[in-house]
Amino acid sequence: MEEATETIRLIEHRVDQFRTLLFLELGKEAYHHIGIDWWLEEVKLMIQPWWEIDAHNVRHMVLVKPAKTLEEDQTNARNILGLPEVANWPTLPLLSMELLIWNCRGAGNDRFRRNLRELVQMHKPDMLILLETNVDLHKMGMFFNNLGYTASSHVDPTGRSGGIWLLWNPNQINVRVNEAGSQMITATIARQDYPDWVLSAIYASPNPRLRDELWSDLESMAQNMHEPWMVAGDFNDYSSLTEKMSYSVNQSQNSNQSLRRSQKFNDRVNNCQLMDLGCVGPRLTWTNNRKWWANTMVRLDRALCNTEWRTIFPEGYVRNLPHTYSDQSPLIVHTQGTIKLNTDGSTRRNGGGGGFGGLFRDETGSWISGYYRKLEICTSLEAELWAVYKGLTIILQRGMNQVVIETDAEQVVQLLSEELRERCPFRGVVEDACIIMRDCNCTIQHIKREANICADALAKLGENQLAELLIVNDPPAEIHNMLIADIVHLSQEVVRT
Repeated sequence: MEEATETIRLIEHRVDQFRTLLFLELGKEAYHHIGIDWWLEEVKLMIQPWWEIDAHNVRHMVLVKPAKTLEEDQTNARNILGLPEVANWPTLPLLSMELLIWNCRGAGNDRFRRNLRELVQMHKPDMLILLETNVDLHKMGMFFNNLGYTASSHVDPTGRSGGIWLLWNPNQINVRVNEAGSQMITATIARQDYPDWVLSAIYASPNPRLRDELWSDLESMAQNMHEPWMVAGDFNDYSSLTEKMSYSVNQSQNSNQSLRRSQKFNDRVNNCQLMDLGCVGPRLTWTNNRKWWANTMVRLDRALCNTEWRTIFPEGYVRNLPHTYSDQSPLIVHTQGTIKLNTDGSTRRNGGGGGFGGLFRDETGSWISGYYRKLEICTSLEAELWAVYKGLTIILQRGMNQVVIETDAEQVVQLLSEELRERCPFRGVVEDACIIMRDCNCTIQHIKREANICADALAKLGENQLAELLIVNDPPAEIHNMLIADIVHLSQEVVRT
């Protein structure tokens, strides 16, 4: 027995991010010693055969997971360190989970592959939800495996229309599909140290009768849904006239039809006890790609959730990306993360008016959108207040929540943070701003002028603009270097030079 044991090789493995690959040669034996760079004394090995088998090797994926619960491990660590049972452990923030949702209008060509590869490299989503793919998934398997999305569930198109694909990285999240149909795939999403939640990926049919069937199914699900639930995708509907921009000659007739359609959509959302997560970035997600007066744009894509989902992900938000390959915008759903709004006002020394500006950025400092406008005769305080107030109106219109507002005007922070005084300057603007801040759970804080150079540059652009508020989805060329400097914390050096 001992002689037989000596002939078996011992192969050492080091676990990297809770996973390792073992190459098991056919017809041979080997002991595999797994070295784990962690202090846990017990682990589980879950061995899953991978899809690839070649002539010489059978490849297996080995996932390493704690055998004990987090609470048990903390108790064990307290005993090792000699800490009392009542000692509090720091609560670490959950890392954000990102989902890319895109009605790509066809996934079987090189242009789609190139655009999706760029989106994945830039945003690194944990899950892809692709709609109206128009081809079968098996034709794209190798492409998605190379991107890292080796697990999937899908409903292939009927003929050359429709299709819903869910693809995910199994090293980041676990997905258990509960139900799949031509208009919806529902799955439970799980991730280590994350509460489980339910996702319904939607591609609503352009056919009103079929859309009614989809909403009937959603209402039935809502009656028995007690878990956190998000419903996201292309609904082929809109919730208000502000979500549709069209220059049709039959404007009056179309407005009445649009009003009835949007009211029906809102009633359905309310019947399911869902709320809109809002969006940042380009608000209207679909365009008919026609020019001038023939152009129509509508917000067809969105993410809805119930109160349970909103409770566990209070900072979750949706970012609409610009159109690229498709006539519909990709959406990125972030389960965590803080949106910041930097604002500033500007006045000319000769009393010839001024301007204001602001920009929305994510937790990494990356640009989301911005705005600026010209003001006629105004004081410095008035320009600063209008910068904040107009930013708040955008927050309200787009359904954003828990935005952190930063300004270098201390007096503005005081006015919007303290109780409203009887002799408050510009009382009407201050009062309205406070109401929006309260309703949208926004906070405001003071920052140094050196940390606000991008908003200052937008305010100066506003001085030379027409009176109308200009909202820009791409950063103006004048502030590109400033944005980069802010991200790498070099704003002060830029100001000095």
